[in-house]
Amino acid sequence: GLIGVTAGLALLKQAAVHGTTFASRRMLVTLEIPSKDHSYGWFLQWMGNAGAGAGLRPARHHHLAVETSFVRHDNGSSSTKFSLVPGPGKHFMKYKGAWFQVERMRERNMIDLKSGTPWETITLTTLSRDRDLLSEMLEEAKQAALAKEQGKTVIYTSYGPEWRPFGNPRRRRPIRSVVLAEGIADTIMRDVKKFLAGGKWYHDRGIPYRRGYLLYGPP
Repeated sequence: GLIGVTAGLALLKQAAVHGTTFASRRMLVTLEIPSKDHSYGWFLQWMGNAGAGAGLRPARHHHLAVETSFVRHDNGSSSTKFSLVPGPGKHFMKYKGAWFQVERMRERNMIDLKSGTPWETITLTTLSRDRDLLSEMLEEAKQAALAKEQGKTVIYTSYGPEWRPFGNPRRRRPIRSVVLAEGIADTIMRDVKKFLAGGKWYHDRGIPYRRGYLLYGPP
C-alpha cells in the first residue's frame, strides 16, 4: 500500500527529471563565451548599451558591474569613463523576437593565468530553432565595438604576457598637422604603406616585424 505509493511517486519524479533533461537537450541550445575570447568584452558592452542595432529589446538589468577606463594625459589632465555592464548572475533579453537567457558566471577559485583576473564565462541559452541568431548577435556586438574605433587609434598596454587596450580610442592626428620639411611627410607615408604590405617578407626571414622613425631638427 503505502510503500507502493511511495515507490510510484519516486518513479514519477525520476521520470519527470529525465523528461525535463531530455526536452532541454532537444529543444534548447547554449553558447559559452569564455572571458579570454574577444567576443566576451564585445558582448558585455553591446548588451549593456541595449544593443547597437534595432534587434535587441532594451532590458532593465538589476545586477550591474562597472568597467572604468582612466587615462592620464601628458598635460596632467585626466579623463574617466564608466561603462555599466551586466554583472554576474542571470539576465533575460529579447533579440529579434526570440528570448535569451544570459548567465554570467565568475569562478571564485579559478583565475586566468595570463591576466591574473578571475575566470569568467557567459552562457547564452535559447530555443534550438533560434540558434542562427547567436551568430547574428555576436556579429552585431563586434560591429558595434569596431565602430567605436573607426577613424581612431587604439593604444595597447602590456598586461602580463598579453597586450590589452588602454583607455578609450583616441582621435587620429592628421599628418598635415605635423610640421616637417617639404616632402618628408610624403616619403614617410610611402614607406609606411610599403612596410605594412611587406609583413610576409619579414616573417619568411625571421626578422622582427617592426619599424621606427627618428625625426630630428627644429620643428
